[in-house]
Amino acid sequence: MALDQLQAILPNVGAVSLIVGWFGDDLRAGTCTIRPGVDAADKVTAPLAWSVAGQSRASAHLVSSVDGRAAYGGTPSDETVVAAIQDLDARGIAVTVAPFIFMDVAAGKRAHRPLHRRRLSAPLSLARPHHLLARIGPARQPRQDRRRRHPGRRLHRFRRRLGLRHRR
Repeated sequence: MALDQLQAILPNVGAVSLIVGWFGDDLRAGTCTIRPGVDAADKVTAPLAWSVAGQSRASAHLVSSVDGRAAYGGTPSDETVVAAIQDLDARGIAVTVAPFIFMDVAAGKRAHRPLHRRRLSAPLSLARPHHLLARIGPARQPRQDRRRRHPGRRLHRFRRRLGLRHRR
């Protein structure tokens, strides 16, 4: 149905990107594990049972929730990804599968100095990442360099060393 709508809106579509999301659990690269995630462990899907990389829905990572609702959607099952690729191929549309990593990070697994700024005082909001920018603060302004502000000053010093007089 979604592909029918896509072709109705864009009849000359020739290629699409199929984005498949997995979940990272730590901002420290050395200890981060990337795995499939689900929005509900007990959700019943029909006619296909959810399965990704040999994991069932019950054994998959449960994504965090905010106000009782999942902060992210889950990883699509392997069967649905394969079916989407086959359907797109049958329609003559080229497919690029693009993996995407969502960072579903608990408060204790943050990097200590994200973005080399001061330490965050409150836990990150998973559902509202724009709050991160408000907590970090504005970007630092580059330090002014006198040689950049006064490009003629360097030439003046060079002439003085050579014993040349400054022309007015």
